[in-house]
Amino acid sequence: MHILVNNAGVMDTLQGTTAQGWETQFVTNHLGHFALTTGLHDALAVGGDARVVVVSSSGHAASPVVFDDLFFDRRPYDPGLAHGQSKTANALFAVELTRRWAADGITANSLTPGGIWTPLQRHWSPSSGPPPRSRRVRPNGPARSP
Repeated sequence: MHILVNNAGVMDTLQGTTAQGWETQFVTNHLGHFALTTGLHDALAVGGDARVVVVSSSGHAASPVVFDDLFFDRRPYDPGLAHGQSKTANALFAVELTRRWAADGITANSLTPGGIWTPLQRHWSPSSGPPPRSRRVRPNGPARSP
């Protein structure tokens, strides 16, 4: 295996949890990528020149990873903070993956592809605060990066 692109994601979802009680955005945007990637380590290491791409978001600036309360058990749920935390975790994962797996010939990069209005943002509302930059597009015009 030469390349793995971790691009699954949700954004600004209503509060939800898995059967284990884990917050939905963190699970979808980060833990799923983590589990898949670590499970594929041996396949990635075979050729000695594999690349892992971890798609993050400019939303990472909204929140650090709050290790003391990853799943919003003790703080009020905020969809923007939950999204930001998951995307910060993505970026940190890429950095640490490269540090740990470089000797196996595996490099990871994290990126933010820019934003466009898609159904991914369907849960955002004006009461959530100002729209992220990705939502600042002409209402009937073509989607474009800010």
